[in-house]
Amino acid sequence: MKRTLAAIASAIAICAAAAFTGCATRQHAVGLDALLPTEGAVNVRDIGGYVGYGGRTVRRGALIRSGDLDSLTARDLALFSEMGIQTVVDFRSDLLIVGFRGSAGPDLIATSERREAPTIWWEGAVPWHERTAIPGDVVSDYFDVINAAHLTPQDVVDMITVNYRDLITQERDADGRPLRQREQYMAFFRAVLASEGAPLLFHCSAGKDRAGVATALLHMALGVSDADIIANYMISRPIVEERFEVQIPRIIDSTARGMRERRQLAQAIAAGAPNSEAALLEFATQTILERTMQGALDAMPSIMPQDQAIEQARQQARAFAASPQGQAAIGLAAGSARAQLGGSILHMTDEQIDAFAFAGSERVRPVLTVFPQWIESAMDEVRTAWGGIENFLDGVSPDMTGAQVVARLRELYLE
Repeated sequence: MKRTLAAIASAIAICAAAAFTGCATRQHAVGLDALLPTEGAVNVRDIGGYVGYGGRTVRRGALIRSGDLDSLTARDLALFSEMGIQTVVDFRSDLLIVGFRGSAGPDLIATSERREAPTIWWEGAVPWHERTAIPGDVVSDYFDVINAAHLTPQDVVDMITVNYRDLITQERDADGRPLRQREQYMAFFRAVLASEGAPLLFHCSAGKDRAGVATALLHMALGVSDADIIANYMISRPIVEERFEVQIPRIIDSTARGMRERRQLAQAIAAGAPNSEAALLEFATQTILERTMQGALDAMPSIMPQDQAIEQARQQARAFAASPQGQAAIGLAAGSARAQLGGSILHMTDEQIDAFAFAGSERVRPVLTVFPQWIESAMDEVRTAWGGIENFLDGVSPDMTGAQVVARLRELYLE
């Protein structure tokens, strides 16, 4: 059952990295001409060509935004190398998330955005050495959206609007862990300044949310109009619309299969089937192992190599599960799961399950799209919470004010 739920999350993650869909928007004169002809990366765009401060134009070929770079072809590598792209800023999270994976004997693993889709490097490329990873809060909890029957698609749109503001100012996540997202955008601007106008590429998983906000911040600093910033942001949608649509049946199928597995276990428990208690205990054990390993990982020193941290956390989780305290925790988890499985899932028909899965896919659609109010909310936050882009950029350099940072960016990237 847990393995099927992981498959659902994986299917949604594939969609999030591959495609989005949404409402129509006007085409800007720069428009899709800014797309680079890559084969193995999505949403790779030159953000130059827009009119900026004083009527000058943002330089072409200097600032490139993108999605994941884990499937680059030889042609892509040659293109980036020929363009002279050296500095690469990766906004994807390196926060390790625990789960079970594998069909023949599931293994307790931990992975992150960066580990899951490692960048393929080209000749001359150098990762920016400062931490720029931003937790994927724009999409982090949206795997739960499928099962959140109380939410409407508009609720999800509104939730993401708030999360875009959080990308500008939020200091801590819902669990109280520090995010320092503004600091990480400051590191991005330090990379841009350090490149001295040489070609630079920045990216997240799909090139629409975290990279989209970075693009808006750059364009604000360069004096690009709000209308053009929004138009550039909205280009993401048609690029991946078709690729997203083909994923919807996969999401529906994964959701329905997971629900049928839960119903089967619920019915087996209700009927007192011989193997039902063992299956319930396995589910509870996996729950405790995941929870314990995640807690251990979160407490590991950040300087510890990830492979070492993962192995130590795995050993701690297994030791706890075998202890009397762990066995008691597993018993409580089994009781909680039994109560949940005794609810409505027990009596759901196939038709009701299919309808629920379809409704879940409709709730997920906004997660995989772009709406203009999202980027507008981030821009508004810069102006209302910080008093403008100059004040927002005050943290970039101890030797430069935000206004000086803006002036230098305009020297480097306007012509």
